[in-house]
Amino acid sequence: MAAILESNRFTGQDRFLSRSRSIGTKSYIAVQQWPQRVYLGHLCLLIKRRYDQTTPNHQSNGLAGATRMKELLAEFIGTAILLLMGNGVVANVLLPRTKGSGSGWHVIAAGWGMAVFTAVWCADALGSSHLNPAVTVGLAVAGQCAWSTAPGLVLAQLSGAAVGGLVGYLFYKPHYDVCDDPDAILATFCTAPNIRNLPSNTGSEAVATFILVFAVIVFVEPSLDTAASARVGLGSLGALPVGLIVYAIGLSLGGTTGHALNPARDLGPRLVHFLLPIAGKRDSDWGYAAIPVLGPLLGGVVAGVLARSL
Repeated sequence: MAAILESNRFTGQDRFLSRSRSIGTKSYIAVQQWPQRVYLGHLCLLIKRRYDQTTPNHQSNGLAGATRMKELLAEFIGTAILLLMGNGVVANVLLPRTKGSGSGWHVIAAGWGMAVFTAVWCADALGSSHLNPAVTVGLAVAGQCAWSTAPGLVLAQLSGAAVGGLVGYLFYKPHYDVCDDPDAILATFCTAPNIRNLPSNTGSEAVATFILVFAVIVFVEPSLDTAASARVGLGSLGALPVGLIVYAIGLSLGGTTGHALNPARDLGPRLVHFLLPIAGKRDSDWGYAAIPVLGPLLGGVVAGVLARSL
């Protein structure tokens, strides 16, 4: 019995030591693996936080990119409408055998004013309605438009102007085919002075464009204060005053150069005239082409500087 008890005692001790060694080994392994587990958990937490921080930025960048593309499309479509209707009224007056043939300068000035109103109405509803590099530059100088967005807007305006000029030509093509006046054909695409004096022509364009851009920058939309303190504006109908300003400029200041007021309005269609195989056309008058670009840009810059200083 004593031997058995002694044997059991040693057996129990062995089991205890064996279990202790087993538990000790597991504890040792767990202690050895603990820093690795903490490191991996910390790394996963950092990755999750980084993802949570960057995901909203990616989403906001995507939305900003979509908004930017919409603005460029608005400038393209709006300027195309502007040139289709604006050059359309000139073609209606100058080309033979049209309903408006010979109806005169007043119709051209009114048609251009309404073309501006229609184009700004449509483009503003889409998100951006400068439609004119001189306006874009003037707003940038005045601090109302980011310089970083200006190149894209101007490119969209030039492209839209070229497309609008092309569509206008296709619209009146039968009348172009029977026109034997190369100067009239050119006038339906771009401007030209009645008296060629480049410094004076540049000044005319600068002054006329200054009036337009300054009016656009300082324009305050009419609104009605209701009893609930809500302001009710004109919405897209606010484009009407801009059209009326262009109409007034045409009547008052358009007699010298044809009031381009807009580098895209002149340069885009002039390129189309140069490229199209129009029977009986003359050269595209590249010797004058810089004037309706530089003059309006100068007027836009002066308008922006003055508006910002007030």
